Formats: sequence, C-alpha cells, structure tokens
Amino acid sequence: MNELANQMPDLKMNFYSWWMSCAVEAVSQRHGLEPNHANWLEAFSFTVMADLPTGKKPSVELPCILAADQTREMLGDGVYGGHYKVDPKIMDELFEITLGEVLQQLKFE
Repeated sequence: MNELANQMPDLKMNFYSWWMSCAVEAVSQRHGLEPNHANWLEAFSFTVMADLPTGKKPSVELPCILAADQTREMLGDGVYGGHYKVDPKIMDELFEITLGEVLQQLKFE
C-alpha cells in the first residue's frame, strides 16, 4: 500500500479489519460468543466449503509464535476455540453490520 500511496499521492486508502471491529465485538457479546480465528466468526454461508463440526472447541492459547507445522499440531483443525457454527440469523446480523461499516468507510468527504 505504501508504494501505491507514493505513486498516487491523492489516492485515499483505509484498511478495515472487520473481525476486530467494535461492531463484531458487540454482536459477539450480545450472543455470548467468542470471536476467534477460523471459528463461527468466519463461517458465513458463502465461505463454508464443507460440513462443520457441531459444538464448541476449547480455546487454544499458543505459547509464542511457532512454525507452521507446530501451530498445526497445536490447533489440529485450525480453530483457535469457540463455536464452529451459529444460527444463520447471527451470521446475517454480523454480515449486515460489517457491510454497513465498509459502506461508511467508503463515504469520503
């Protein structure tokens, strides 16, 4: 992004980490869910490629930055913890809120 900004100094850019937004945190808290990597938070109907397990995985805390093979060994299925999937209505709520935030970001003055 820095190279692009140098080449086009009038270009306005924002980076939006939807999964770290206050809106996502609010949805998670409202429904008593733990947002985490590769868990329900990423299980939108348009991103799921296979059947997901049911239930909830205990949280996995990595002791430090590990090599990929060590991380895979500790995580197993890649989920850092939390529910694998939730009610589709919650996912719709999450999508609508984050989409709204993205659209707000696109409104430049």
